Amino acid sequence: MFPVTPLWPAPCRYSLARRPWPLSMPTDARLIARHTYLLLIAMACTLMGALGFVTGFFLLADDALSMVITPLGALGVMLAGLGLGCAIGGAPRGRQFSALALLAVVGVAMLPAVSMGAVVLAPPAPMRLALLLVSLCLLTPPCHRHGRWLWRLIGGLGMIVGGGVLLVGQWLFDLSTLMGPHPASSSIGSLFMLVFGLALLLACAPRPAGGPSRPAGVVAALGIGVTCLLWYLMSFQHHLDIRRASGTMMDNAENAMIDVMNVHVKLLQRLAERIALSPDAEQQYQHLQDARAYLRDVPSISEITLLQPGQAPLWRQLRPGSGEPLALEHPALASWLERAVARPRMVVLDTLYPMQAPALVAISVPAIQRRYAGLQLLARVDLAMLMRQEIRMDLFPFLLRVNLDGRTLLELSDGEHPARRPLFMNRRHSILPYGPEIKLESYLGDMSSLGRSAQLRLLMALSGFFLSFLAAISIELMRLGLAKSRALELARDHLQNQHQIEAMVIRQQPLDDILAVIGRLLGGQLPACRSLLLRRHQDRLEPIGELWLPARLQQQLLAAAAGPLCRGRTLVFGEEHEDSLPGLLALLRAAGFSGALACPVQAADGRVLGGLLLCHPAALPPKAPDFIDNAVNLMALAMEREDDRAQLRDSEQRYRSLFDNHPDLVFALDPRGDVTSVNRAFCEQLALAPEAVLGRPWQRLVDAADRPATAQMLASVLAGRSHRYQLTADNGQGRRPVLDLTALPMVVNGRITGVYGIGKDITRQQQDQQRLAYNASHDALTGLPNRNLLEQRLRELTGYRDQLVLMFIDLDGFKPINDSLGHEVGDLMLVEVARRLRGLEGEGLLVRFGGDEFVLLLRGTSLVASAEALAGRLLTTLAQPYRVAHNELFITASIGLALSEGGEPAAAVLIQQADMAMYEAKRQGRNHFQWYNETLNTLMKRRLVLRNELQDAIDHHQLALHYQPLFNRDGKVVAVEALLRWPHPRQGFVSPADFIPLAEETGQIIAISEWVLERACRDAVRLNQDGRYRVAVNLSPLQFYRSGFLAALTGVLARHRLPAGSLELELTEGILMNDTQYAIGLLQEIRRLGIGVAIDDFGTGFSSLSYLKHLPADKVKIDRSFITDLATSPRDAAITRGILVMAHELALEVVAEGIETQDQLDWLRRGQCDYYQGFLLARPMPLEALLEFLAQNRERLLTAINK
Repeated sequence: MFPVTPLWPAPCRYSLARRPWPLSMPTDARLIARHTYLLLIAMACTLMGALGFVTGFFLLADDALSMVITPLGALGVMLAGLGLGCAIGGAPRGRQFSALALLAVVGVAMLPAVSMGAVVLAPPAPMRLALLLVSLCLLTPPCHRHGRWLWRLIGGLGMIVGGGVLLVGQWLFDLSTLMGPHPASSSIGSLFMLVFGLALLLACAPRPAGGPSRPAGVVAALGIGVTCLLWYLMSFQHHLDIRRASGTMMDNAENAMIDVMNVHVKLLQRLAERIALSPDAEQQYQHLQDARAYLRDVPSISEITLLQPGQAPLWRQLRPGSGEPLALEHPALASWLERAVARPRMVVLDTLYPMQAPALVAISVPAIQRRYAGLQLLARVDLAMLMRQEIRMDLFPFLLRVNLDGRTLLELSDGEHPARRPLFMNRRHSILPYGPEIKLESYLGDMSSLGRSAQLRLLMALSGFFLSFLAAISIELMRLGLAKSRALELARDHLQNQHQIEAMVIRQQPLDDILAVIGRLLGGQLPACRSLLLRRHQDRLEPIGELWLPARLQQQLLAAAAGPLCRGRTLVFGEEHEDSLPGLLALLRAAGFSGALACPVQAADGRVLGGLLLCHPAALPPKAPDFIDNAVNLMALAMEREDDRAQLRDSEQRYRSLFDNHPDLVFALDPRGDVTSVNRAFCEQLALAPEAVLGRPWQRLVDAADRPATAQMLASVLAGRSHRYQLTADNGQGRRPVLDLTALPMVVNGRITGVYGIGKDITRQQQDQQRLAYNASHDALTGLPNRNLLEQRLRELTGYRDQLVLMFIDLDGFKPINDSLGHEVGDLMLVEVARRLRGLEGEGLLVRFGGDEFVLLLRGTSLVASAEALAGRLLTTLAQPYRVAHNELFITASIGLALSEGGEPAAAVLIQQADMAMYEAKRQGRNHFQWYNETLNTLMKRRLVLRNELQDAIDHHQLALHYQPLFNRDGKVVAVEALLRWPHPRQGFVSPADFIPLAEETGQIIAISEWVLERACRDAVRLNQDGRYRVAVNLSPLQFYRSGFLAALTGVLARHRLPAGSLELELTEGILMNDTQYAIGLLQEIRRLGIGVAIDDFGTGFSSLSYLKHLPADKVKIDRSFITDLATSPRDAAITRGILVMAHELALEVVAEGIETQDQLDWLRRGQCDYYQGFLLARPMPLEALLEFLAQNRERLLTAINK
């Protein structure tokens, strides 16, 4: 290949029109307006961003103006403006550098420390997203094919979003805080998106080289600079005035609040002085009258109490409807009151204990009196009511917040609906009279005035922009007028020559004659040049017409230019190629030329049709580019028209071949609906001869049921709309295939002349789909609808006003049958159950939900009574015996019912409700039905929450053990019982009666029991250091029957080196009810280890007493239910006496638990009870408290018991 230099870098049809010739310039007012607009936007963004970036470092962090344009946002806007300027100015490196820098700025702005810090440096999220999209645009050139689409997409998106927020959000709805807390930031951000989006759209449009002149650029720069500077100065002055006004408001509010609080304290002091001077009871009535007068006259005082710390109040006066009184017994408040202070004092109640109203304070005034030491007058004051009702001041348009230790005590504003995100103005600290230090903050609550002022300044800036635009475009329009006058003369000559060539093209004269005329025309326009017109045949170029060049020169030029021309490249051969093409340039000089041009001729779709070779002297005339472009365009027009005629002939032949040989049936109809043509597949698939079809109405070949729809489809296609539909064809001889047809309008010269149809036989496919659809919605075993069909039907019924009743039927005892007799028997059982249910379903929908679960859906009105009757019949029917595989089997069912009215609730919710009701029916004993109610839902949710919190307590070791001592008849502590406690972080101590049954049900009791045993053994080691005490631990049935329990028990003892005699296990009678013999054997093993065994809650179970004579137990514990009314109930006394006698006869020791009165203790001591346990003697306590109790109170407790 010869080294050649491309003249025009991008392949295009009209190649010379895009060459940057010196005389090419904008010749249209729209191009000038576009150039000027792009220049102004680039300048405005650069100047605005630079000013914002510089001024951002001189503003305070909490200054409202710093929220309008953040430093990083301003830097991003500046880089966006620079990148746009480089893009329209043809500086790719500057554009790429600006894009990369903008990407870095956006990345820094997305860091949490920058975007969510105390100092606002980053722009809001919508602006960051806009800058990120702009940076992606700037990474690709706007003239690139993919880049052009990216620029258009992001530009259009910016205009839609920016225009929507600016017009809709600013003028119709309150979207002022969409792009930041300051209304102006939303206006500026949306305006930036709008104008910059328009700039992106305009920048990617094709444009000639050049741009606005230097005078226009200078005028534009001055106008934009003055506008930006004025906007910043006006914004700064406006925000300064607002901050001064907010400071004055805060001064007034602070002074007024302190004055009113001082007045309240003085009122209370005078009342306290009167109380101190009149201690007699006869004068208390007068003080109460004074307190009531204060409550009546002072709205902010809701309670006045006279009290001595640590004792009940002497009197208390409450304002009606003021809520709960002060919690004087709360430790924090009691501690604060007990501190003796000789002066008034104040405290915020929410700092002592949680309050619903955080602005409540307590004021304590000492009333020094000899009779009552430490007497105080306590008043509860509502700061919020004080500020709203007792201080009259105008806050509008500001909002005042009073904070204490980072918490907001109250918030005041004149408006009923303050801004959702008020704008911070000022902050200062103040000390309440006799109270803590508070922090006052003022915010701009009414954004309307700020928004209007921001919009006015924005209109001013837009006006300045528009004036700058008008000034710059006026200068350019003057240049446009001069350029147009010069262009008219050239256009007139071009038109005359073009008309002659176009007339020949229209008359379809031979291509060689047309090209010969174009060659002569170009020769007349450029007489000093010689041209050679080329036509492409496959991959080679062949000359056309007269040959004006020497044969050898022509051969060399064709060899050098053929390859690049076929690829659509324009070439220049000149003196700079002296080293690479010495022979070609020598031939050119010998023929009297100094260089040559090679221009491709391309069709509208980019195909290369031919080329133009032009040998020229030393310099081309100024109008040469236009003449060459005109010749290339005329050649393209003539060659493309010739190619179109050839392609039309080929297309007709290919169409006929495709029509005849298409594997699917193809046909054509005239506007009346008669068949005009069919292919071979049509006749084969319908088993008809062409003569039997052509000329007949299409409707006669369609099944009668599908003819109305077919007529509508044909009418719609003839109206210009394509359709795809299915129909059943009928050839009249018994063949009825199902066809998938696509009907298209047949358009000729813009007019619909018929219908073109393509069909495929889908008979077998439709049968397969129907079979798959049935299998997807029905159960394969029972033939009943499945869960998918149920959910579909529930969705279809959503919105109907009828009642829906869903019965969830679960078989009781099916799993043992299925596991023991095999799945084949189980399947036969399910088939029989389905048969019985199907006989009772009536008009409902019976569904096999899964496994042994069935669902019956009923729809109608007043279904409650009929549903209950049906549920009863279902239970009776399903409880009848089953004869399956020579086995007589019995099962029952549990049914849950859920009712929905008016289409609510949703399908999943209705199924879930019925499922919960079913489980409640099982819990009530099975073979029963239960309606769903909200109590079940609440109970289930509460149990779920409690289970999750219990698991969290287990995982994080939040459970604790307390120990309650057991005393013998001499009053000595001989043992302790380990009692599980759960100190919930929010609810306090949760009762074991609430979480122990749940843990046993969910299996969490295993982990709890293992932890209790481990912790009790560890604590028993510490107890035995100061004496010998046996630790009793309650044992769960699940833990007792767990494999490896005995090994785990001995492992715990060995791990803590605890003697077996120091441990006692307490079991309930329920442990013995499941497998008595196994339980007795395991207890004997435990006894042989030396571990004590006690029967807990004796007398409350339902097991037989026969096991007691064999039971290896040491003790029985009388349940507290018999001890509670022991002294007053003869029945409880008789039962307790019987347990004592029976246990002693069986050589068992007896423990009485739940002793709370001295009478109970005396009765038990008379009845020769062995051990005593209860709140009267000692409450459960942590280990450390137990050790202290045993060390310090042994003698005192012994004395109390002996008495």
